[in-house]
Amino acid sequence: MRVAVHNPFAEPWVAEVELSRRIAIAARNLGWEVAEVHSAEEIRHFQPDLVLALHNNQPKLASFPTYGCMWNPPAMFEGTDRFITNIFSYDGYLISSPSIELWLHHLLCNTDKQYLKAPFYTSCPKTEYQAPNLKRPHLFYCGSNWDGPRFRELFLRLDQESYLAVYGNPTGWTHLKKSYRGSLPYDGVSVLQALRQAGVGLCLHLEAHTQAGVPSMRIFEIVASGAIAICGEHPFIRQAFGDSVLYIDASASPLTQAAQISHHMQWIAANPTTAQAMSAKAHQIFSDQFALEHLLQNLQSHHETWLERKGFVRHQGTASRNLPEMQKPRVEFIIPVQEQSLVDLRRSLDSLAAQSYTAVAALLVTDGSRPEIDTLPSEYLQQLPMRLLKCPPASHASTLLWQGLAAVQGDYCGILLDGCLHPNHVWTLVRLGDRYPSRGVFYSGGVQQTAQDQSTSIAFSPFRLDHLLSGSQTFLLDNAFILRSTLIEQVLHKDPRLHSGAVLCLLLYLCQHTSFHFSYEVTVDGVIHPLAPADWAALRLIFWQQEFSPGHRVQWLGENSQENVEQQLADALATIVAMEGSKFWKMRSLWVKLKQTLKRLIFGVESQL
Repeated sequence: MRVAVHNPFAEPWVAEVELSRRIAIAARNLGWEVAEVHSAEEIRHFQPDLVLALHNNQPKLASFPTYGCMWNPPAMFEGTDRFITNIFSYDGYLISSPSIELWLHHLLCNTDKQYLKAPFYTSCPKTEYQAPNLKRPHLFYCGSNWDGPRFRELFLRLDQESYLAVYGNPTGWTHLKKSYRGSLPYDGVSVLQALRQAGVGLCLHLEAHTQAGVPSMRIFEIVASGAIAICGEHPFIRQAFGDSVLYIDASASPLTQAAQISHHMQWIAANPTTAQAMSAKAHQIFSDQFALEHLLQNLQSHHETWLERKGFVRHQGTASRNLPEMQKPRVEFIIPVQEQSLVDLRRSLDSLAAQSYTAVAALLVTDGSRPEIDTLPSEYLQQLPMRLLKCPPASHASTLLWQGLAAVQGDYCGILLDGCLHPNHVWTLVRLGDRYPSRGVFYSGGVQQTAQDQSTSIAFSPFRLDHLLSGSQTFLLDNAFILRSTLIEQVLHKDPRLHSGAVLCLLLYLCQHTSFHFSYEVTVDGVIHPLAPADWAALRLIFWQQEFSPGHRVQWLGENSQENVEQQLADALATIVAMEGSKFWKMRSLWVKLKQTLKRLIFGVESQL
């Protein structure tokens, strides 16, 4: 197995850094290859079997099965649309509590998304039990406090005790006077070594974690090290570790909690043999149930089962019916070729040839200006059925597309411009076509790159007519959809003769004749190209005053374009300049100055009283 661990953080003091190192150690213990990655480019370079997304501030970024680690309570992200969109984009979920599983069910049960789910925790690699140092036990705690001093009052009280030893990001512990001991390397082993030497570890949870039953990494690192755990009352810890750890009342005041902790420290010092037996029992529970090696092997089993169910590997039948190869619905992709580099074109064709759904074909359409592509059909002869169609020289980009539409021979038609298809793209959409025969266009989300600045984002949204009418096509990439070929007749003689925006125009035509269905999957990579101002103007004319639904007209096209925003800004500035020169504005300025003078006089008198 090759596993890419996607850590989206550059900061050295976040938990995801330590977790990625621990996962890497456990994976290598299993004989797997593993790499910590930070970008889509690094993921593609490593070519993993699967990707573990450590935090939902980033979506699925590449064509490989991507599983989101759901170990934050929903209260921390459910109010942020961007985080929910990112969660939607994953192929499966590694779940650390029943409440998260229920939250995911509510999010996904009304969609067609198929997804893997498996238990997973912020745990540690398997360790040999070593007795903790209880000759002079200290209370170990490590944290970054990235969101401000957590449990401030409790730590201020514990700071007065001689037994506390705190480690972590220096900027997070400036409020402590005696007990801060510095930082530790986040290398997957140093924290456990320091814990074992201290003898006792403190495990605290925010209320959101406790309410959701989500355990933090503290409990796992304490018991994995062999240290004795003092924990705030927490449902997961109580159920999993029972009486093998010590508890304090999580709802009590900081004063009471500090007293309870001190009582436990005194008991440990007075009863080292009993305390060591507790730590050994907790370590055995960890080793048997929660070591990362167990969790990863369980994930591997789920992953191998889901590869076919998600369409990442080739099926013997269609997406939903076991039909012979010749009876499968055929999907033909039009590839208009004008300015693409040969390297990019081959990458697109390779992604089409690698589809798990095999009844696919390519239709290259060119204006004759690229003689080097004439040999591509013979080069891909063994991999991909391909035809070449030549149009008149200097044809509009839309003309190449429309000529391709006229020549389509498949049951479905797709478009492949810049970017590539993930291996389960066609399988995912044909499956929807089988399921919803009355709908005409099926599309997925995609990883999109902006041509100008190369920034990466995600295009992922249920169909929004208002977005499409306003020219915001970023939720539906050019290569993200297929349409039933029976719809082509409706648009065949409507070539808009555009140099840019041809696919947007086609989508607007299709909106007038059929409904769109979203897969809730990410199955393509694509590039967003801005439309030329002249093509914006042409689209406004093509759909002049036409209503797509009551109150929804393409007359809105371009209102949110960069040129329109700049014009609105210029108009607003001109209005302000005009107002500043008016008598009303001058009178208003005088009135503001008078109010300020009166305020100073009144407050000045009051201050003297």
